[in-house]
Amino acid sequence: MILVALMLSVAHAAPADPGAAIRTSAIAYSNCIKAKVGAAPKSGTPESAADTVLAACAAEDTKLRAAVDAQLAVVPAAQRAEARKQVDEGLAEGRASIVDAIRQSRASPATPAR
Repeated sequence: MILVALMLSVAHAAPADPGAAIRTSAIAYSNCIKAKVGAAPKSGTPESAADTVLAACAAEDTKLRAAVDAQLAVVPAAQRAEARKQVDEGLAEGRASIVDAIRQSRASPATPAR
């Protein structure tokens, strides 16, 4: 009986939509990045601040990459390398976007407290 209950809970925990794990992980990663950009170090280069942000969101990054890897495992081998390349390029562009967001936040005047 305990085994059946455990199996049912695992089945309910598994997403019916294979992309759901990617979406959930991507949202968590995005939320982490947004929060950390706002608290990024004001000293140093925007690039070093972006590296700090990325390091702070490493756990979310790992979960996102694992979800993507699981999805890529079912992609036909002939298409897998191109899909992996696109994922890696997208993540690299994400770093550039973080650098830009940090530059913009440093350039914006601080909002006065109310």
